Amino acid sequence: MMKKKLIGGLMIATMAFSSAGAVSAENIGNLNGMNLSNMDIDTALKLVQAQRQQLLDSQFQNQTNNARQMDMLRNQSLTNKRNEAFDVMVNFIKRMAYSRSSIIGNMR
Repeated sequence: MMKKKLIGGLMIATMAFSSAGAVSAENIGNLNGMNLSNMDIDTALKLVQAQRQQLLDSQFQNQTNNARQMDMLRNQSLTNKRNEAFDVMVNFIKRMAYSRSSIIGNMR
């Protein structure tokens, strides 16, 4: 009886981590189709821990991919700003050169 309660508690915790949805009487004691109630406690715990670690790894991978995408967007934005600043500076230098040549031309 104690074993079934422990396994049921582990399954509820596992489903909470995996956002598997509502827990029904049919899926308590089952882990991806494996019946945990027929296993010894060590094997059942190892299976639950393995699935939990797998879920955490996949979540970390998704966060890593999202962070990479955000870094790429930041880099693209900074590159665009640098190019825009460079264009403003080039236009300023061109106007200054034109003004200088116009002033010199008017002095002659």
